[in-house]
Amino acid sequence: MPDWSYHTLFKPLLFRMEAERARSITFGAINLLSRLPGGGAIIRFMGHMDPPEELTREVLGIRFASPVGLSPELSADGRGMRALSGFGLGFLQIGTVYSDMTEASHPRTKRREQDRQLVYSEATNRISVEAALAIVRKQGPIKLPLGIWLGTLEESPVHAANGIRAAAERLSEHADFYVVHSEDWIHKPLHWRLEMLENLLLSEGIGKPVVLAFSPDTPFLEVEAMLEELPPYIIQGVAITDALKESDDAWVIGPPSKSIAERLVRSIRERWGERYAILASGGISDPQDALDLISAGADLIVLHSGLVYAGPGLPKRINEAAAFTIGTAASYECGRFWKGWGWIAGLGLAMCIGGILAWWIAATVVMLPYDEAYVGILRERFTAINERLLHFMAHDRMTLAGTMISIGIVYLMLAGFGIRKRLHWARQAVLYSASVGFLSFFLFLGFDYFDPLHALVSLLILPLFVIGMWGTHRSFHFGMPSPALRNDRAWRRGQWGQLFAVMLGASLMVGGFVISIVGITFVFVPEDLAYLCTSVQELAEANERLISLIAHDRAGFGGALFSLGIAVLLMALWGIRRGESWIWWTLALSGLPGFIAGLGVHVEIGYTNQWHLAPAYLVLAFYLLALWFLYPYLFSKFRKSTE
Repeated sequence: MPDWSYHTLFKPLLFRMEAERARSITFGAINLLSRLPGGGAIIRFMGHMDPPEELTREVLGIRFASPVGLSPELSADGRGMRALSGFGLGFLQIGTVYSDMTEASHPRTKRREQDRQLVYSEATNRISVEAALAIVRKQGPIKLPLGIWLGTLEESPVHAANGIRAAAERLSEHADFYVVHSEDWIHKPLHWRLEMLENLLLSEGIGKPVVLAFSPDTPFLEVEAMLEELPPYIIQGVAITDALKESDDAWVIGPPSKSIAERLVRSIRERWGERYAILASGGISDPQDALDLISAGADLIVLHSGLVYAGPGLPKRINEAAAFTIGTAASYECGRFWKGWGWIAGLGLAMCIGGILAWWIAATVVMLPYDEAYVGILRERFTAINERLLHFMAHDRMTLAGTMISIGIVYLMLAGFGIRKRLHWARQAVLYSASVGFLSFFLFLGFDYFDPLHALVSLLILPLFVIGMWGTHRSFHFGMPSPALRNDRAWRRGQWGQLFAVMLGASLMVGGFVISIVGITFVFVPEDLAYLCTSVQELAEANERLISLIAHDRAGFGGALFSLGIAVLLMALWGIRRGESWIWWTLALSGLPGFIAGLGVHVEIGYTNQWHLAPAYLVLAFYLLALWFLYPYLFSKFRKSTE
């Protein structure tokens, strides 16, 4: 469920449901996907969400791949934890766990969509130790650090500490750190709170780092009074939650807590320096909110309502923004021309030149000498067999030529603006696309025709691909030069543009696959035979090798179209970011030769069956819509302000 599908397709449907039902369906669906064979790979492929290496940090003595974590209240029953671990998060949390509870108490949830808030009937989600154990055992091993929130309802400070410690000991096999929630006892006298916390670590303690959590509206003087009196070994960190009490049965999660939490984080950091690790939630709604909290002094940040309103891509966007802010000039140095990207540019240029030559051949002689040698007849005899036969073959070869030029333009742009800047996704797009393109050469096995020119050209340009891939397999980064910091109008419109760009790439892949299969099996569709006013049997009787020659053209075009679709799809999935205007130009320029050749040749030869052309019209619609919706986003500049 990337942002481009969440905001355009799923969110409008989910927001028609009650919040609790929508949450259950969402986490149930991603949990199911993660458990399917290859489900985790699909999540990683769609989102390309792995955090940049430069974000790795050690906090509380634990190694975190990203500073971004998830609130324990978001998935009350723990469903979807396995899937969420692939969303670019650095840690997960469950809780709050009470040793003196036997039944779970989940707060009722409502949405205030206009204000981008969630409203809970209670401050915390309360579960028993047995329920917590069931959650972690059901999810199985998860590579991310796990924080477990602990609470108590005991009246005695000693009993409260014993209860928390008992729960911690039972969960110690699964926890990497504990968060002791102060919400249930923050109203107790200071001496009660201090006695409870000191008793918490009597004897051997609970064996893992302990973080003490406060609500964002807790007065700093009260926080200071507690932390000042505690010995430094009692707790290792402080967490600032995002729940603001509106009434006895309404706790608000969302943007209002951000500025309050930011002030509290800054005050704690200024007062105690690096003594405590700080986890902060504060109603983070977009990457700029996260950067503000990190700038204020937070070591780790926790997402809650922002994941609901901004979408599941928020962790990735925060990671990219954080990586950008800590990146050095050396991080973004362009690769050298002959160290890799120049070879890929050469591959793209070769594809363009080859496509132009193929266009010229299709527009003039159509047939090459080795084609005539294969079928055993000269070009003039084709017209005698069927007066439209050469036109039909020209239409296949012209569309292939346009597709080759489109592929060449995409590779040139990916090399010059992506691989040159050492963007990992750009290299992967060329790798997958070109690999399929070269392998499609072997489709000749399906139609028994070996094309010597195709083979020669493939052998000549294959070294460009191999050297280019070998020279660029290291020193890549995942950050983007201009991260989207706000969920403004251009960003929201860009989600629609990305949806149409994904549909464009996917439709090209589907079309290429279908054409390839038709080429190596049936060869013709009914509309083809209607245009030729003939049958397969009549063509076979006229020349036994004629159908193999036509099949070669069709399968070759299908393979090229599939290869182009892969490049466009991966560019749409992984490359669309604010201000990356070269992506827009890549889509725009690469589409022109394909559509001009594909639609123009049909008009030129009179093959205008509307049913036959309907897929091309659909792809053209996706192309135009993608360009229209993406333009404001891809041409907008880096900025902090929101609309």
